[in-house]
Amino acid sequence: MNYMKKCSCAYCNGDIYKVDVNSFARVRRRGVSGILRVKNDAEFLAESIDSCIDALDELIIVYNDCSDESPAIIKKKAEQYGNKIHYYEYEPKIYANNLTADEFNFIKSQPQDSPHLLSNYYNFALSKVNYEFVMKIDADQIYLTNSLVEICNAYRSDKKVFINPWKLFCFVFFYFNLIAYKKCGISILCCKKYFFRQYKRCLLNLINNYKISIYLSGYNVSWFEKKWYVPLGQLNEKTPNILCPYNGVTDHTIFRLTSETYFTPAEIKEYAQLNSHKYSLIETLCGLPIAVPYGFIWIHLNGVRRHIYDYQISNWELYRNRYMSFGEFIKTKSKNIPYSEDAIIFPKQNRLLYSLLHDSSDSSGMNRHIEKYHMATEHSSFYLKK
Repeated sequence: MNYMKKCSCAYCNGDIYKVDVNSFARVRRRGVSGILRVKNDAEFLAESIDSCIDALDELIIVYNDCSDESPAIIKKKAEQYGNKIHYYEYEPKIYANNLTADEFNFIKSQPQDSPHLLSNYYNFALSKVNYEFVMKIDADQIYLTNSLVEICNAYRSDKKVFINPWKLFCFVFFYFNLIAYKKCGISILCCKKYFFRQYKRCLLNLINNYKISIYLSGYNVSWFEKKWYVPLGQLNEKTPNILCPYNGVTDHTIFRLTSETYFTPAEIKEYAQLNSHKYSLIETLCGLPIAVPYGFIWIHLNGVRRHIYDYQISNWELYRNRYMSFGEFIKTKSKNIPYSEDAIIFPKQNRLLYSLLHDSSDSSGMNRHIEKYHMATEHSSFYLKK
């Protein structure tokens, strides 16, 4: 096969999976849509949907190349939640991660609306959205439901609210300290938890009145010896890399869908190195206005997926000092956490940004959230259980 020629398969010659991003400009109802892409995500899929569905006006689910129980779970949840869930099978083969050199050259040579691109898969999900604002949902994230409801209610609201001048000052003061610390490690912020509380209250009011974009984050977690742990990051040669403590590092946003906001192909070498993939072509969201951080509202369970967990056990046995129990982690000041300083695992600007967010957050709610769950073994299955 000549990988430098445009693909002429039935999917590429047809229109079913091609997306015209100009159609994103149509007027939509006020509300928040979630988009969830699924591929063999049965392990935590039901719990993820249950944790976010109450906050959303609809959940668009697109699944591709599934050989597990994911389609059955999706259909069951669609029956449970009625018109709130709309699901679609995406049939074309997607070339994204862990590619051969030939596959990588092939997919890079395809047009931007190729059905074989991961970015087109995302745009296909966006094309099904019926509400004005969109957020990405991942099947291995378990959300702090009350926090997500509060955020989505602000995006849904049509009523203006009064913004307290002191809270607005706290918002501006905290935000500029956050940016200064991210860029140069300088901050004059004291009483961090107080200012962050006022920042978040003002941020909800700003979302309510002006519908500004935000990005959300969560914690990477693993399960060892009947306890939740947070990875601290480490680049390994013989075992899979140990991730940094935080998930959704500036790439999980809530944004207004327009013809300017869509996904494009992205070759991010650090992503390929982080995931031990020689060749990858993933996606990036373009046209996004400035987004401000909200904080931590989920736990990320990728580290306890069955096909990954066996490798994580090896890391646990070899590098126990690269993990902290969740309860200890959220109580420890960032200066006392031995974060990885490797730029691939945790780039410096992100490390500075999230260390300040870490010290400013009241994580007691998240601690109560994670304590509701444990990993259980039954009939050789490893699964999440309340």
